[in-house]
Amino acid sequence: MLLQGEYFWREEEGVYTLAEGDEVHEEHLDGGSHGWYAQGVFKFSPKWRIGARYSQLYSPEDSGIDHDPYAVALMGDWSNSEFSRIRLQYNYEKVGEDLSDNQILLQYIMAIGAHAAHKY
Repeated sequence: MLLQGEYFWREEEGVYTLAEGDEVHEEHLDGGSHGWYAQGVFKFSPKWRIGARYSQLYSPEDSGIDHDPYAVALMGDWSNSEFSRIRLQYNYEKVGEDLSDNQILLQYIMAIGAHAAHKY
C-alpha cells in the first residue's frame, strides 16, 4: 500500500490588470490560498492495482468566492508488463456551488526507448 499526500500554501500581493476594450480594470490582490491532497494505491496482485485520491482547494478569503472546490478520483489498472499499463479512472470534481464535472478515462500507458534490457 502506498499512501501519499501534500499540503500547499500560497501568498500573493500585487495588482491584477484587465483591459476590456477601452476600459482598464485593476484589482489589488493581498491574500493567499491553500489546499491539500491525499491518495492511496493498493497493489493486490503482481499486475493489478486500485487507488483513490481526494483533493481540496480553499479559496482566498478576500476573493468573493464562498465555495472551496474539491475532487475525488478512483482508479483501477492492470500492468501487462513493466512497460505498459491499462487504467480505468473515474473523476468527480465539484468546482462551484452549482457546477460539478464527472469524467471517465480509459488510458493506455506505455514506455518506449532505451532501458536496462535493451541498449537502443
